[in-house]
Amino acid sequence: MYLQVQIREEDRDACRFLWRDETQEVCKYRLTRVCFGLTCSPFLAVSTVRVHARRHQATAPRAASEVLCNMYVDDLATSCESPDEARTLATQLEELMASGGFHLHKWASNEPAALRAIPTERRSTETRGC
Repeated sequence: MYLQVQIREEDRDACRFLWRDETQEVCKYRLTRVCFGLTCSPFLAVSTVRVHARRHQATAPRAASEVLCNMYVDDLATSCESPDEARTLATQLEELMASGGFHLHKWASNEPAALRAIPTERRSTETRGC
């Protein structure tokens, strides 16, 4: 998720680093995306997702509410009354997050019918607690 969050141009100087190949001079680089290892990375990523969800509360109220209330860092856990409701919510979540440049994956459900609309490559391969 971190690499999906862009660093503002005016903040990139705080993310400089040097790189040297043995055969070349030292080069200066600046990160353009939030990376693992920065103390602020979790905050920046979560805040970006939350701001995006708030901006879309009027157009995608259920999906935005799920992101704001049931998301922890980059995992969302919720429940639905039926497989149809789960598929509808999944579609809404996919659309909401894609509009912000986030691509959801590792979908899981205890109801196989709820995953029918999710491509196999975007489903979780882990079976914890089953």
